[in-house]
Amino acid sequence: MLCMNKVCQIGHNDLKLFLRHKSSYVWLFGIPLLFVYFIGLANKGSRGPAQLNPQVAIENADQGPLGAFVCRMLEGQGLKIVGPNETHPAVARIRIQQDFTAKVTELEQARIELVYPTGLSDAHVAIIKARLVRASIAINGLIIQVALDKGLPLTAQRIMEVAARPQIVTLQARFAGCRPIPTGFYFSLPGTTVMYLIMNLLIFGGSTLAQERQSGLIKRLAALPISQWQLILGKVYGLILLGMVQIAFFLAAGMLLFGVRIGSNLPGVLLVLVALA
Repeated sequence: MLCMNKVCQIGHNDLKLFLRHKSSYVWLFGIPLLFVYFIGLANKGSRGPAQLNPQVAIENADQGPLGAFVCRMLEGQGLKIVGPNETHPAVARIRIQQDFTAKVTELEQARIELVYPTGLSDAHVAIIKARLVRASIAINGLIIQVALDKGLPLTAQRIMEVAARPQIVTLQARFAGCRPIPTGFYFSLPGTTVMYLIMNLLIFGGSTLAQERQSGLIKRLAALPISQWQLILGKVYGLILLGMVQIAFFLAAGMLLFGVRIGSNLPGVLLVLVALA
């Protein structure tokens, strides 16, 4: 018990000496907090593919049932279909040609045109194109099913009948991961916490040890009635305490200043951070 008291005394004293310097607060709290703020602002609008749900305006000029069927297919693929009077403007426009149903039933090339502005992000374009391809593959698959169905003539009614049948094989496509990709302060707070925790403990731990060796403090401590392992454990314990102070500050700042929800398993988060420290 007396041995552990000596270890704790060394660690507590190191933490007090470190927190006496005003510059310590700048590197421990001030600069990392600025990093959290600016990196969080820079990544506020970035989103992963699983979170992209672009709004698309569809101009369906087709009077037949297949044009409306394509619209339903695109909605099923996750595209938001908005009209011309919607508050939120569409990022792209899909045009279905006037005689789309007639072209399909006559086995001629039918056009679905995608129009988008030059500045639209590559992620949005890729998502819209992928869902258009899925819809076109579904239409072609229905045509093949009708053609293989006892040689019946290809009509829009037969295509809709085949589409209404129960599907023997279904496909569920989704992005990997069950949670949205962190953005904004949910992105910057954990990354900055880990980066500055490792950096500060390595830099301040090494510089403090070098300083104490140059000043002769290590020799004076070695002359006291403590063993080498007590001295080493005391120094390590002081650095862990320093890391815990920084962890507590970041968690409190994240919740109070940036509105970050740490999560339901706070003890698990603390356990991981303490192990990292």
